[in-house]
Amino acid sequence: MVSIVIRFVRVVIVLAAASALGLGLFSLRKTPDRQPVEKLPPGVRVIEVHPEIQQMVVEAFGTVAPRNMVKVAAELAGRIEKMHPAFREGKKIEKDQAIIEIDRRTAILDRAAAEARVSRAEAELDYLTRDIENLSSDLVLAESNMDLTLKEVERLKALNQREFASKPVWTRRSSSTWRPGFRSRRPATAWPWPVH
Repeated sequence: MVSIVIRFVRVVIVLAAASALGLGLFSLRKTPDRQPVEKLPPGVRVIEVHPEIQQMVVEAFGTVAPRNMVKVAAELAGRIEKMHPAFREGKKIEKDQAIIEIDRRTAILDRAAAEARVSRAEAELDYLTRDIENLSSDLVLAESNMDLTLKEVERLKALNQREFASKPVWTRRSSSTWRPGFRSRRPATAWPWPVH
């Protein structure tokens, strides 16, 4: 117990000495002299302004969609011969300007071949037209020949009925081909052979 009291007394002595030292230092300090505060105007930075165009860059994530979109397609296929220098991304091309020129030699050759095919088809059409005209005149001639042949047949039938003329060879029945009860299936008015 005596040791606890001794320790307590030591702590109290140390605290008293520290407090006395602190009060001594506080009383010895010098008070600072007051200096007047100078009021300054607020700081302003002056810039001379000139009109100019500046490009504003915005960095963002997403998909960029154009306001207007134009699909460019060639009517003819071929090798590109010349391209407008402004035909690049982000460039402008004025209205009614040629963007791409295609090699014309292929189109010229195709046109010449098509014209040759048209000429050949027209010649074939003329040939077929003349052929139709010839066949029409042949038809008229054949019809007139048929009319004459029918008149000749009628005349021969009339003579045969009056027995002024002998029967034609094709109407006679020979003993080698005639069989009893056999009838020809060909009608009597049919004319199987052409008459010249």
